[in-house]
Amino acid sequence: MEGPRLSVVSADCDDNPSSDICPGARPTVCVETLTVHGGVGVQRGDVNNFIVNQYLVTDSLSASSVSQLTDSAVHVNTQTAKIVTDHLPGKKEDLERLQRRWCVLITALLCVSCLTLFIVSLFSFGLVNVHPLANPPPVTDQSDPRSSIPDNSTDDYKDLLGAPRVFRRRNWLAQPPYHPLAPNTLPIKMVIVCHTATDECQTTSDCVLSVRYIQMFHMESFHWDDIGYSFLIGGDGIVYEGRGWDMMGAHTKGHNLGTLGVAFIGTFVNKMPNDLQVEAFHKLLDVGVRIGKVATDYTLVAQCQLQVTASPGFVLARNLTSWPHYDASKPILCTKI
Repeated sequence: MEGPRLSVVSADCDDNPSSDICPGARPTVCVETLTVHGGVGVQRGDVNNFIVNQYLVTDSLSASSVSQLTDSAVHVNTQTAKIVTDHLPGKKEDLERLQRRWCVLITALLCVSCLTLFIVSLFSFGLVNVHPLANPPPVTDQSDPRSSIPDNSTDDYKDLLGAPRVFRRRNWLAQPPYHPLAPNTLPIKMVIVCHTATDECQTTSDCVLSVRYIQMFHMESFHWDDIGYSFLIGGDGIVYEGRGWDMMGAHTKGHNLGTLGVAFIGTFVNKMPNDLQVEAFHKLLDVGVRIGKVATDYTLVAQCQLQVTASPGFVLARNLTSWPHYDASKPILCTKI
C-alpha cells in the first residue's frame, strides 16, 4: 500500500550531491506537480529554474526518517524563481488600466459631442441671421397700412397683345415697404437701364429668390423703404414688379423722380443679357407707352451715363446705343468693376 507523500523543492542534486535532501538510498519518484503546504498547487511553467522531486515514503522508513524529511526546509533559489501563492496582481493592474482607458474614451466622446453641438448651433444661427434666403420675407399683406402700393398698381397685361409676362409683388411674395412711398411723376420721361450686380437666374424659382434677396438687401443693408428698382427682368424672360410705374424709385441718386429704373438680373460687365431678357424689356416699355405710363418721346439711358458706376455693365451700356430712344448726349462712364 502506498505511503504518505511529501513534496519538496531543491537545487540540482548533480551539482550538490551532498545535500541532505537529495535522494540517496531512499526510493524516489519524480513528478510534474509541486504540492505546497497550504493547499496551493503550482503547475509546471508557473515557476522556472528549479527541480521538483517527490519522495515516496515507504513503510520501511522509520517515523524519525519521515519526521526528518518533514522537517527539511524547502529551499528555493530566490534569484531564479518566485512562487506567488496569494493572487496575481498583474490582472488587477490590467483591469484598472482598462477602466482608466474607458473613462478617458467616454470623456473624449462627450467633449466631441458637445463641441459638435456647439458648432452646429453657431452654424444654424448664422444661417438664420446672415443668409438672406434662409429666412425669406413674409408674404405681402395688401391690407397692411404700411403698403402704399395698391394691388392694381400694375395693370394685368394678359389681354394686351405682345405684352410680357409680369409677376406682381404678391407673385414673388414681396414684403411691404417700411414707410409709405412717394408717388412718381407720370408719364415717365426717362428710362434708366441698370443691372443688379448679382448672379444671373435662369428659372422662375431662382429669379423669385433673387428678387426677394435684392429687396431684403436694399431694405436691411441700405435701409431703404423698399426695393429700389421699378422693375426687374430675370433670365426666364419674366418681368418682376418692384416699385412699379406709380411710385418713385431709389435706383439712381438725383434721378429718381419722373424716371423708371429697370434692372436686368445679373452682372453684365463682360456679356449681354440673354435674348429673353432683352425681348421682355422692349415689350415692357411698349406696354408702358400703350397704357399711358411712359411718354411716347421718352429717352433711354444707361445708369453709368448719370453717375459713375459699373451698372448696367460696360457691354450692355455699349449695346444700348443701338436701341430705340437712346440718349447719346451723355457719355458712358461705366467702370469695369
